[in-house]
Amino acid sequence: MQNQVNNETATEINITPQISIIIAAYNEQSHIGSKILNILQSDFPAEKMEIIVGSDGSNDSTNNIILELAKKHHRIKPLLFAERRGKSAVLNDCVALSTGEFLVLTDAKVTFNAETIKNLLKNFSTPQIGIAGAAIINKNATCQSVAKQESAFMAQEIEVKYHEGKAFGSTIGVYGACYAIRRELYTRVPENFSVDDFFISLKVLQKGFKVILDKKSICYENVTTNLSEEFRRKVRIGVGNIQNLGVFSNMIFKFNGIGFCFLSHKVIRWYGPFILLAMLVISFYLWLSGLVYKILLIIQLVSIFASIADFYLRKIKLQLIILRFVTHFYTMNLALLVGFIKYMIGVKANVWEPTKR
Repeated sequence: MQNQVNNETATEINITPQISIIIAAYNEQSHIGSKILNILQSDFPAEKMEIIVGSDGSNDSTNNIILELAKKHHRIKPLLFAERRGKSAVLNDCVALSTGEFLVLTDAKVTFNAETIKNLLKNFSTPQIGIAGAAIINKNATCQSVAKQESAFMAQEIEVKYHEGKAFGSTIGVYGACYAIRRELYTRVPENFSVDDFFISLKVLQKGFKVILDKKSICYENVTTNLSEEFRRKVRIGVGNIQNLGVFSNMIFKFNGIGFCFLSHKVIRWYGPFILLAMLVISFYLWLSGLVYKILLIIQLVSIFASIADFYLRKIKLQLIILRFVTHFYTMNLALLVGFIKYMIGVKANVWEPTKR
């Protein structure tokens, strides 16, 4: 078992190395300008940072906004691609252009606190830490659609990831919305991979370094209020999950913290759709075998019909929080199943459509 990571000690030490902040963007005209200005307002020495913005074939005003800001701030380095190739390809090219000792990878829709970058970098005063991830706080966790449910899910995920890092130094995948990594530990992501942050995190763990989530490093992001948008995002993640499982399957059954966290936190959830289907089939088969099986089947059927009822209640603008949590659970498992099917059919490219948040 790896030694416990002492985040509290690490964050007392202030380091200001040369860093490269990397943003991969596609059609982010509504966010890219404010994102770059938000970075420039950080409580981190301007002379110590460069901002590399990779535009993946954007066809709105994203490129113009980047170029205008680059004229005013010499630390902004535009990397504008004529064709869409996918986020992984953009990240790889941006990293190749970077010069910083540490990389901060972040999304266009995420905003920082003034101290976010400093707090992330403080963790690297512990030599064994290879990646420090930020905690994402959702700003619009309303009762509308699945926003509240997704926000609750993410809050739980942050706690799990934090304690994985604190106990074992093995946070199983930081949030791609914002994390920092030692430049020499970055591994080029296969260009057809859909979940680049997970791939990069697990590669760092493979190299014997620790991956943590620092709850003092805070970022803000709006959760989508559109169920279909969230479903599409989860399908993409589902594809990436299976891609990564094929690469890192040898890490699951090792008797260490990484193996325990990987299996309990990720793999079991990824197979959730198949577990649910198996439970339903077995419950039908054992219906006459005893009262307990009847109760289990009734619970499952009621849950499924509750999700269907929630769908129709939304049509008349009626929001029932309990039903919405049931809907979120089944919808996200369905998305994982669709992602698995898409993976089996074959993934030829990774060109992403940013979630409207």
